[in-house]
Amino acid sequence: FMEQERIPYPEIIFSADELEVVEEVFNAYVRVLEDGSRPGLKTAQIFELWSDLPSVAEQTTVTDQQVMIERIQQVDTDGSGHVDFDEFMQLMRIYRVEQVERIRHKELRNAKTAGYTRREVHELRQVFDMFDEDSKG
Repeated sequence: FMEQERIPYPEIIFSADELEVVEEVFNAYVRVLEDGSRPGLKTAQIFELWSDLPSVAEQTTVTDQQVMIERIQQVDTDGSGHVDFDEFMQLMRIYRVEQVERIRHKELRNAKTAGYTRREVHELRQVFDMFDEDSKG
């Protein structure tokens, strides 16, 4: 029913308010070097920052942390060992996509138990999303 099938979801975007909060928290963790440069965040700083963001859950298990480290390496496209703000936003987008996919999988499992088809669930999700203007449920 759900194995290895990607679930459709609306394009993942961040509201202006979300971007403002993320940027504020990110900037609080970035060190400014003597030369005025801002190299970005190292992995340990990202874990600290992650727990300060209201829109994401803390990574608590070893598996969660390993996945996060893999994602950090994935977004550190210049290989600097530091994640700048643009790379961090890529990390946030990956997290948001995975979060939405987990929710959709759970919805489909529950809907299957209730006797709904995949198409019915998709149609209900479209109607729900149309009225969920602030994306808060």
